[in-house]
Amino acid sequence: MSKFEDHCKESIRLFGKSYYEVHLWLDALANIHGYALKHRKERHHEAGIEKARMIFGEDAVKAARRHIIDDLKMVGWTEKDPFPTDENDYDDNGYTVKKQKEKQQEDPWDWPW
Repeated sequence: MSKFEDHCKESIRLFGKSYYEVHLWLDALANIHGYALKHRKERHHEAGIEKARMIFGEDAVKAARRHIIDDLKMVGWTEKDPFPTDENDYDDNGYTVKKQKEKQQEDPWDWPW
């Protein structure tokens, strides 16, 4: 699940509303030149969830966490792996580049280009 619309649909299915603004905020840097999938290291972690809570309220936490988990799973994260705490931890765990390359090498036709 990498498309913005899919995140909104999943939130409707799970939580009864789209959380459009939360998903938009989490992926806001994705279309900025030079970021692409690297945008995730900026907000796809515990510190990003906390920031979403401060901006959108307590109710946004569940949608933000689900969005991040769905995206992490795309790069090889599992429930057994530690959840990234901040952008440095995201990099230290290799989710910015290493895991994406590993996933691509496993099955390049299954990669979300």
